Amino acid sequence: MNSILKQLLIQSLLLMFFHIFSHCAIMHKNNRRITNVLDNHFTPETTTGKVLMSPVAIPVGTISLLTDTFLLQPVIAIPMALGDTITYIWQNPSGGILTQSFLFVPKLVMTPIAFSFLWIKHAFFY
Repeated sequence: MNSILKQLLIQSLLLMFFHIFSHCAIMHKNNRRITNVLDNHFTPETTTGKVLMSPVAIPVGTISLLTDTFLLQPVIAIPMALGDTITYIWQNPSGGILTQSFLFVPKLVMTPIAFSFLWIKHAFFY
C-alpha cells in the first residue's frame, strides 16, 4: 500500500510540474523573438544541410533560447507590469479626497510590491 501512495505522489508531482511548465512564458512562440528569427532565416531545406548545420545550430539555438528567456522577455515585461500596476493601484480611485489622502501612503508602499509580482507574472508566466 505504501508503494502505491509513493507512486501516486510522484505521478501527481510530475503532472503538477508539467502543468506549471506548460504555462511558462518561453513556451509561447511570440515570446521567443531571437529564436524565431533564427528559425525563419537560418533553417536549411535539405536533411543533409540540417545535419551539417547541427554542430553550429545546437549551441547557437541554446544561447538564443537562454537569451530570450532570461534577458529579452524580462526586459520586455517591464512596461506591461508597470501598466498593470498603474491600472490596479492608481487608476479609477474610489472615494473622496479624504479617502484618497489616507490611501496615498499604502498605495506608495504597495506599488513596488505589486510591480514585482506583476513583472514575475509577465516575464516568466505568460
